Amino acid sequence: MAPEISVIIPVYNRESTIEGSVRSVLDQTVDDIEVLAVDDHSADSSVEILKKITDPRLKVICCETNGGACKARNIGIAHARGKYIAFQDSDDQWHKDRLQRTLEALQKENADLVFCAREVQTVQNGIVTGKKIPDYNLNLREDKLAALLRFNCVSTQTITGKREVFENVQFDLEFPRFQDWDLALQAVLHGFKLYYLDEVLVQCSVQENSLTASCKKAEQAFRLLENKYRKEYMARPKTYGEFCGIAGHILEKEGGSGADYFYKEWKYARRPAGLAKMVLSKLHLLKV
Repeated sequence: MAPEISVIIPVYNRESTIEGSVRSVLDQTVDDIEVLAVDDHSADSSVEILKKITDPRLKVICCETNGGACKARNIGIAHARGKYIAFQDSDDQWHKDRLQRTLEALQKENADLVFCAREVQTVQNGIVTGKKIPDYNLNLREDKLAALLRFNCVSTQTITGKREVFENVQFDLEFPRFQDWDLALQAVLHGFKLYYLDEVLVQCSVQENSLTASCKKAEQAFRLLENKYRKEYMARPKTYGEFCGIAGHILEKEGGSGADYFYKEWKYARRPAGLAKMVLSKLHLLKV
């Protein structure tokens, strides 16, 4: 008999965190699940650790080559048997009622895809700080597409959705970052109903050495978003300008240059501050 929920976890060189991540899923208050750990050709002992977990609900799928987390998730979707599909990351922890609460919201709100809040703990100079994300409630936005085009509020490990969603929408292999953002935009454009459960049900950690490691990936992903959703952005020039302002800020914060995006913030959102930030960025005087 097929399980109610399939949980997909992409794995790549996570020997230090994968067991805790998987056990936080197996320990859920909802037990009619299957857990598909898709190993993306790890070079460490991740697979050996997974195979030592004896719970029959866990299935380990080993890829012959490294194709990235998006491909691993899509492989998991292809193998999933559940009525619903959820995602976990290999270095995060779920609260015990993460699946129960999101499934209840999915059914109560007659939604197609539900995502919850998460707490992100950042370690810098030995100091741990926590922040609840997202910082806005998508349910309160009349134009949900415009809100998502402006800035993301969905994270992969917080998603639970109907199988039908993932038969029509999958992870875009071109995206090196923000795959969850793209997935949410695809879902809305396909006419699926998204609902935000305003409860922290996932714990994430970000180490200080990873804060600036993916600036180039961010820049590439922003370009992909612009190109893929150009029609939607051009129909909402103010939203596009606001997106550019946020993109520029993120790039500056991660050690890159946001000058080009600040110019477009000024051009499309008509924000004078965008022009000022562009000049300061070019002079390497901008503080974020």
